[in-house]
Amino acid sequence: MRHRLTAFLLACALTYVPVTQADTTDEDVNYLLEHTAESGCTFVRDGVRHDAAEAAAHLRAQYAQDRSHIRSAEQFIDRMASADSLNGQPYVVSCGGKTQTSREWLNTALVNYQVNRSNSPDYPLN
Repeated sequence: MRHRLTAFLLACALTYVPVTQADTTDEDVNYLLEHTAESGCTFVRDGVRHDAAEAAAHLRAQYAQDRSHIRSAEQFIDRMASADSLNGQPYVVSCGGKTQTSREWLNTALVNYQVNRSNSPDYPLN
């Protein structure tokens, strides 16, 4: 019996793959990019209106270029998805008759996603 328990624990230890911060960051940012692309919202950047697909493509390109400097989805939102990096003008989202900053919109989406993920029985614990 003792050998079976030891074998079982060893098998569990060998198959356990911890979720790293980088994995979680990429997962969270990719969720935000897909959420943006599929939202049907209008995004205003530097006074120019963009549809959801254009906004997601812009953010995806920024993330691909500077991904190594981003340590969390919150940093992605703050550094890449909230305001123009040159003039500081906030990005704005209009969706369902409501207008808000992209910072507010993305942070709400991220929190909802993380809560749903943490309540999922299929998601591995850190």
